Amino acid sequence: MSILSVLRVRTLLPLVICAAVALPAAADPLVTKAEAEAMVKKTVASMKTNGRDKTYTEINRKDGPVTDRDLYITVYGTDGVVRAHGANLNMLNRNLMDI
Repeated sequence: MSILSVLRVRTLLPLVICAAVALPAAADPLVTKAEAEAMVKKTVASMKTNGRDKTYTEINRKDGPVTDRDLYITVYGTDGVVRAHGANLNMLNRNLMDI
């Protein structure tokens, strides 16, 4: 194998590996505006039916009914405090008013 061939393999191999990892992720379609609106309506209906606390618990579950692909619900109080977060539980009870 020539030096040029070795350099090509060393250059192309990481790119091929990255593409092989990224392609399955790119195949997942992003959510649509209609899906996002439907999720908000579903969350509001859940609050009316089940109350805030139970709905917040459902939102906080990553495998819950209001988490889908890259779409999740986040609930802020009027004081800027995160009440529920579908993707990051570390954000709960944090005041994000100034962010």
